[in-house]
Amino acid sequence: MTNENLEVHARELGNIHTTIEKLVAALVSTMRRCEQEENDASPSERKVGKLRMEICASEHKLTDLQKFRCERAQEGLALGYLELKQRLEEELANREAMALQESSISSQLVAIQEKIRTFDRAPSWQLTTLTQQAKRIVVGPLRRALDIKLDAMQQAHQAAVNQAAELESQLKTVKDELSASGTREDALRAELKKLLAEGETQHRVIQGSPRQIRAALKADPGLTVDRWAAEKLLQQWEKGFTEVLDRGLHLEAPQVVNFVVQDAAIAFWFDTGEVAGSEIMWAAEGDTIWSKSHRGLPLNLMAETLEAKRAAAEAQPVAV
Repeated sequence: MTNENLEVHARELGNIHTTIEKLVAALVSTMRRCEQEENDASPSERKVGKLRMEICASEHKLTDLQKFRCERAQEGLALGYLELKQRLEEELANREAMALQESSISSQLVAIQEKIRTFDRAPSWQLTTLTQQAKRIVVGPLRRALDIKLDAMQQAHQAAVNQAAELESQLKTVKDELSASGTREDALRAELKKLLAEGETQHRVIQGSPRQIRAALKADPGLTVDRWAAEKLLQQWEKGFTEVLDRGLHLEAPQVVNFVVQDAAIAFWFDTGEVAGSEIMWAAEGDTIWSKSHRGLPLNLMAETLEAKRAAAEAQPVAV
């Protein structure tokens, strides 16, 4: 039931994202038309006023939708937690049942292996002895009695061997299932730990190349980042930025380099969806690497800065 709720929630969140993106596109279009009208040689005050009212209404609607999107995304965290906990509990119960099954099969296997071994041990009427005796006795009633007894014992021996093989196969299957269950349990615990860690902070970070960040935003409707602001950042990074490198030591003219961003991060407030900050990790132009690149450096500094920023904002007195 929880999984069904998650699917319904994901679809609803996706629909909200689609609505927001369409509204942003319409808002940008209206703002451009308003700007064009304002810059016209003979602007129409009536038309400009109408466009401004449309912009204001769209901005209010966008704010409400973004707030609703964040609320729904936070509800998604709660649903995800319940779903993960349920799956983990089911996995643990399943493993406990399989462990009992493993113990039962192991006990049965030990018993049947001991039974197989008795066919080659005393008392004298066992398999090896009967076989030797039957070979020595001449044809007659005694030989027939020995053959009957030998045949019955051989069938019992073969049945025990077959049963042992079947139990060994079952035991291997259960052991493999237990191993797979352990792997699933570890994955569920890691996912649960990640989800709980997300619940302990107000910000999220998406890191990668501009293409990877854009793909992450497109693929996951649960990311509440202000996608329009994020897209502007991505376009700037893809365009690159120019820096002048001083080559004074070689008495050469400064070198103008257009660095292309290859690895970056966008941080955003999960409760409001606003972009909270950004960081360029790596930028280069050919073999020339941007001096402030720090690929591989953890984002702890950004996290600390954001937490401090949020703490300072929350400490501000509420206006009345």
